[in-house]
Amino acid sequence: MDVVIRPLEKHEAREAGQVVAESLLVEPGFAAIVPDESTRRKVLTPLLTGTVRNAIRHGSAYGAIGEGRILGVAVWLPPGAYPFDMGTNLRMLPSMRGMLHVGLAKARALAAMEGNAELHFPREPVWYLQALGVTPGTQGQGIGSKLLQPVLTLADAKRQACYLETGTVRNVRFYERFGFQIREAAARLAPTGPTHWTMLRRPR
Repeated sequence: MDVVIRPLEKHEAREAGQVVAESLLVEPGFAAIVPDESTRRKVLTPLLTGTVRNAIRHGSAYGAIGEGRILGVAVWLPPGAYPFDMGTNLRMLPSMRGMLHVGLAKARALAAMEGNAELHFPREPVWYLQALGVTPGTQGQGIGSKLLQPVLTLADAKRQACYLETGTVRNVRFYERFGFQIREAAARLAPTGPTHWTMLRRPR
């Protein structure tokens, strides 16, 4: 299959958000807060569509395009774009409408997860990989690896570090192949449930 990696455009945000949401349905932190998969999908789809849309504004959301559709997405933010400023937080509010499906306690837990991510975020300027997702039918074909390359190459050229969080050991091993190293092995992002790994990649 021929796959083209390129920056996503505004009109592709909804499709890309759905791709990322489906990939992150099994993310342990989200699953611990919202155990029901159907409800979790209702929360994550608008939330991650907003996340993609915000990255598109920065020109740092990349899609793997093949067979006329989006097969995978890498959502990056450039140095200085995270934590969000007030304007970005306001723009992101519509994407949080899915919180209406989970009740106040779980909505607060999801908000706390984001707040904890900020607490663990490096103080130095970094490229932030917010999400990487590949459609289930095309996983294992190297698409995720290809999606990482544009920003890793740019970060190396500019001598900038990259950062991410993940909740699964399998992902840790995957990112280590690209030079990411464990920064924290038990970061408490989700108020309940499993801890996360934070990882940092120095420029090569």
